[in-house]
Amino acid sequence: MPNTSKACVTCKRRKIKCGTVETLEQHLAAQFPRRLNVWVSSAAANLFPGNGYSPKDSDRSWRFDYLDLDTTSLALPTACCVSALFFSSKRSAATQDVKSAASYYCKALAQLSSNLQDPQRMLAPANIAAVNLLGVYELAAFDNGRGWMAHAGGLARLIATRGPESHLQEPARMYYKICRLQILSQALVMRQRTFLDEPAWSSAVIWQDTPILSTLTQLVDMLAVIPGLLECSDGVSDIPDPYGLTVRDKNSR
Repeated sequence: MPNTSKACVTCKRRKIKCGTVETLEQHLAAQFPRRLNVWVSSAAANLFPGNGYSPKDSDRSWRFDYLDLDTTSLALPTACCVSALFFSSKRSAATQDVKSAASYYCKALAQLSSNLQDPQRMLAPANIAAVNLLGVYELAAFDNGRGWMAHAGGLARLIATRGPESHLQEPARMYYKICRLQILSQALVMRQRTFLDEPAWSSAVIWQDTPILSTLTQLVDMLAVIPGLLECSDGVSDIPDPYGLTVRDKNSR
């Protein structure tokens, strides 16, 4: 074997030169594509039971595209591990998998935090993917939990910071489409206006090259207006009349 030690078992097995050292992150990032099918199959089978889902290159889950975005950062593959372990544990009732999912969740948060503090990696589409998956985990793993709302809020800030022009092309446009409902759900609960009701973020602009928009896509556009209406309604309800009473006060009597 050229360029390798004849006596080094590690070199023979890995087919690399002696003295070549990989960091843990480089090693894991190189290994995760091999496990990609396992992660996606497990998560998809549990998210959509009974549909006979089998990942193929010609008909891939959006989770495949998530993983294709970034082969260096561990935040995204770790987030995929979280969802795969959790959903597989729900099927097999494996307590250890639940604990492992929680452990991977903490690791994914740390890795994501590192990405968001790095100016060169902060706006990468992979971060949108990771936040979205962690929000799905929070929503599924905890009854009456509010953690998903924190992720949805972070998702909104990240997408708004990237700007609408950054979501005109695939795959960022697809992730925007996936995340809109998560952002709107949080905005409806908080009764606060969201950037999604601005004209620049409308489906007609983002999908300007698509001649016919789906009914669901247009419905989400209409839904985006409601949080702002709720916020305005709350503001009007808190305006006192000449006697110092607000509409809210009168309705509470």
